[in-house]
Amino acid sequence: MKNALFFLLAFLSAGLQAQDGYFGIAANFGVSRTGTLLSESSTFDNPWAFSGHGGLYWEKEAGSSFRVGATLLFVQVEGYEVRKGQELRFVVPAPGLPSETHLNSEFLYHYSYLALRPYAHLLLNRFYLGLGLQPMWLQAASFKNRQQLILFGQPGKKTESGGGSLQNVNKLDVAPTLEAGVEISPRFRLQATYFRGLAPILIKTGDTKIFNQQATLGLNFCLTCTSGKVVKGPGG
Repeated sequence: MKNALFFLLAFLSAGLQAQDGYFGIAANFGVSRTGTLLSESSTFDNPWAFSGHGGLYWEKEAGSSFRVGATLLFVQVEGYEVRKGQELRFVVPAPGLPSETHLNSEFLYHYSYLALRPYAHLLLNRFYLGLGLQPMWLQAASFKNRQQLILFGQPGKKTESGGGSLQNVNKLDVAPTLEAGVEISPRFRLQATYFRGLAPILIKTGDTKIFNQQATLGLNFCLTCTSGKVVKGPGG
């Protein structure tokens, strides 16, 4: 957390001192889905996660149709994965009792990371499309397991374990990004971003690594702008 705060403050200072370009605040909400290297489908029933992204961006026009920039984000992720119920075949139901007997298992996790994303945008009037590259530096990760026994159709008490730091984690990853957005006003921009990379938490399925696909939607607010108008591209 201290490292993330240091980088954000350094980025803020550099952006405010810049003589030209656009500098502002980025805030996004994201949804993630995990899948294996071999297939988009996961071994889990509900492999979803939700994230909040907050940070700063700086960019500069590169001709009439392009701009380049970078975004520094601190990201918090809360996720869960429900493992399919494991049948307990050794349990023989008594006459008249439901035969449904299995063990439900959930894996709940939390992690945070710092991301620095350089990008380039193609400007199309108020709309834009872009490509970027996002290195992600893991800051913290923790987890807990939750289990519930369904015995003869009757749910039992949920038990929890874990809560410590994860040992099997991917400390650093780089993922390509796709971006699209629209200029709402000279200072506000609505932007959607998609990237795919290794999940910071590697959940092993044999030797298969788990991939993370994340889509975010958020607002960028310009604090200092070289122009009082929305940047326009071809045909604008």
